[in-house]
Amino acid sequence: MGILKETFNNREIAVGIWLIIIFFIFIFYKPLRENLMNILKILFYKKFIIFYVIFLIFLLFIIWILKYFHFWNISMLKDTIFWVMFVELPIFAKAIEKGNSKYFFFNLLKENFKFIIIIEFLLQYWTFGLIAEILIVPLIFLFGILYYYTAQNKQDKKVKMLLDYIIIFYSIIIIINIIVNIIFNPMEILNIKTLNEFLLPLILFIFNLPIVYGLSLYNIYEQVLIKLKGENSEKQKMKISILSFSGIYLSKISAIHNNLDQIIFNSTNNYELKSNLSKLEQQLDLKIGDNYIKRTNFYIILSTISLLICSVTIFLCGFKSSIESVKEIIKYISSTGLILSIIFLIYSIGLRNKKYEDIYKVKKYSLQEFLLLLEQQYNNLDDYIPLDSPQILFIQYISKAYDLNSVCERVIKLYENLLNTWELEVIKKLNTATL
Repeated sequence: MGILKETFNNREIAVGIWLIIIFFIFIFYKPLRENLMNILKILFYKKFIIFYVIFLIFLLFIIWILKYFHFWNISMLKDTIFWVMFVELPIFAKAIEKGNSKYFFFNLLKENFKFIIIIEFLLQYWTFGLIAEILIVPLIFLFGILYYYTAQNKQDKKVKMLLDYIIIFYSIIIIINIIVNIIFNPMEILNIKTLNEFLLPLILFIFNLPIVYGLSLYNIYEQVLIKLKGENSEKQKMKISILSFSGIYLSKISAIHNNLDQIIFNSTNNYELKSNLSKLEQQLDLKIGDNYIKRTNFYIILSTISLLICSVTIFLCGFKSSIESVKEIIKYISSTGLILSIIFLIYSIGLRNKKYEDIYKVKKYSLQEFLLLLEQQYNNLDDYIPLDSPQILFIQYISKAYDLNSVCERVIKLYENLLNTWELEVIKKLNTATL
């Protein structure tokens, strides 16, 4: 038990104990055992195994680089495994489920680089006693399920509010515990080992982005290509046409996926498909809402990636290396790249904000009637709809909903190219909801 506690903290041991208990429940309870076997068959599907092998090779290559710079050692194996299980695998699931959205990677970066990462790290660093953790872990799990359910159902606002207060109260207790530990045991966190444990998930996440991108790209390509119809010889030509049109651009293959009726279902041979792809390309070129700030977003992504790579490289160069002269050259190049990346990032953000302001003014003027009616409809919303007063119900809700539906149809028809993809999807959903 002493060796176990040297390797794992109490919370990790508690999680392990509950996983073992759950495993035995699945083994001895037949219905759950059958469900487990079905899940394992899906997880170890042939195509997934190929992906697992690619991911494992890529991960081992990254670890080898980190080990070469004396950043990674065998004591960090536990942290790496936990990162794969609780961070990377959920990201893979998100990539399969939501990777066909052009905003997926932006949201992914935003979620993983929020300031909350630091807080979560600190919350995980200090744990309670083993018995307390064994009791806390299932409560946190059940609480998480309940919170997710209430967040998805707007009818449970009061329950969600209560859960929010519980989270705030629990967070205050944990933060007080953290502050006390920092005051009385500052060297528990202010050391290189702790810094490495904190940076490891971020470094692994950055270097594994190509794998996540590749998974999303493969998944959406498969969804599109499986819809092709016609003779086998024509299908092969159509696949080549789609690959040459989209390449490695997720936005282009997503556009095909979002217009299957127009592109795929309306094409029985390669000639028709090429004609439809040409029309789609012309439509994409006219999308002012998407294209106006596309270049500045590309600049921001490029400078951010460059900034992260240069920062990580400089940090790794701080560790021992077998070739000191090469290390100094890499450090000098990375330092120069870091400064240029910061300058370029600041310029790109300023340029994007300027373009946002310009197109916002155009949209505000063009969609004035729609925004005004939407605001009126929002202000009329009450917790209790007056079902016992048909006249008030008709005036406040039904007539406004009809007007809003008409305006939505007009906006979609007239300003489709002015709106970006997300705005257009929201207005289409609103239009459908008001029918």
